[in-house]
Amino acid sequence: MFNALLFFLIRERRSVFINKISFFTRFIVTLINFFFYYFASKAFIPENGFFPPNQSWSLFEFVIVGELTLFFVIDALVIFPQHVRYIITENTFDALLLTKTPLSQSLLMMGLSSFGISIFTLTFQILVFSLGFGFTYPIFSLLKVTFLNICFLPLFLGFGFISTAILIITRRGGGGLGAIIGSLGTISGAYFPISVFPDWLEKSMIYLNPLYTLLKETRSILKTGTGFLNYWKLTSLSLIVGILMLALGVYLLEKGVNYYKKKGDPLVLGR
Repeated sequence: MFNALLFFLIRERRSVFINKISFFTRFIVTLINFFFYYFASKAFIPENGFFPPNQSWSLFEFVIVGELTLFFVIDALVIFPQHVRYIITENTFDALLLTKTPLSQSLLMMGLSSFGISIFTLTFQILVFSLGFGFTYPIFSLLKVTFLNICFLPLFLGFGFISTAILIITRRGGGGLGAIIGSLGTISGAYFPISVFPDWLEKSMIYLNPLYTLLKETRSILKTGTGFLNYWKLTSLSLIVGILMLALGVYLLEKGVNYYKKKGDPLVLGR
């Protein structure tokens, strides 16, 4: 398993960082992105009434914390369908199915290799945010936020497997998945407080959009040390639900593979 993970890590590095220029290009793009948000935010003065009590946010800090928080969970939603599309484009999908390793396990190792590469980008972003712009938070709050995000990760990995199963069965879904993620991201509070929306929409997001719950609790913990919900109940519940969702996603993915094998038609993806 370790050898397979190492192989996918090398493959991922070669596909993402084709040469030394592409490696530094990622960091340059990050710097441009940060500076753009920093100076653009000066054109807007957010109303304090839209932010939760006892939390003082600049628009720049609010947005960057939102992006950093969603960095891995958004990857978890899209990484498996992206890898499957790439495998199909390479015409290696059928060969991969002939191996003894289940497709879900291969995709999971590919996802871990992608996360391994992404850690470099995320670490650089955090360093720029902290050292370059002077934003720091208590260590204990950072540890709580890190653990909270880890507990939420299996939930989004499960959704990623489910979307991959849908992709294999319907041979479509890329556009729909992008639209769903874009909508959830917009109403998650990543770029502005969703308190600007009607009260009923904000309350419904607690139950319908886990991205909103993750962002709201993360920001509250960073600013005040505590969240709006019971921390241990939230982490336990999210981890349990996430494991169940991950198991469901793996099950549906295997069903999708069996459906493809039974149908026997060439796997050609639509838009």
